[in-house]
Amino acid sequence: LDQRARDPRPNIVFIMADDLGKEWISCYGAEEMETPNIDALAESGMRFENAYSMPLCTPTRTTLLTGQYPFRHGWVNHWDVPRWGEGCHFDPKENYSIARLMHQADYATSIAGKWQINDFRLQPDALREHGFSDWCVWTGFEKDNPPSILRYWDAYLHTRSGSKNYEGQFGADVFRDFTIDFLRRNRHQPS
Repeated sequence: LDQRARDPRPNIVFIMADDLGKEWISCYGAEEMETPNIDALAESGMRFENAYSMPLCTPTRTTLLTGQYPFRHGWVNHWDVPRWGEGCHFDPKENYSIARLMHQADYATSIAGKWQINDFRLQPDALREHGFSDWCVWTGFEKDNPPSILRYWDAYLHTRSGSKNYEGQFGADVFRDFTIDFLRRNRHQPS
């Protein structure tokens, strides 16, 4: 038996789709849209029938990361830290994340997609401090850095190597490829 077969800890892949209502997903009753890939994930994984969140992206991400309600962690409005931060950021000392907890339990941890709650120009190691082993995220629109507004075509993304534009590439495709590569590289340990 290989190490992965002996380890009782499950692999966990959590997908959060920003601004997606359950009424748009066919396994939750959507009648005008078909979502076969999401439906297949729901059939083979875990489906939630009842969940609470703030209907804004920043509080939702912060709530997911900390496990706290917005009135506890203080992020109750949309906040684009790289654009408007002026000292406001997701502080790893104040905001203990699930990634840190899982990293301490010897999980390989990664994140891909939209971040926008730290300014990586001021905090280049923020994601490591939050407990992520690897990352590929859209920074948010950085004040005085016009290329950073691009998150779809020619996406401006932040990885362990720093921030740059991925010329001719679609951001969601870069995230997908990063995630698949991360899962393949870490398939023999909990991730």
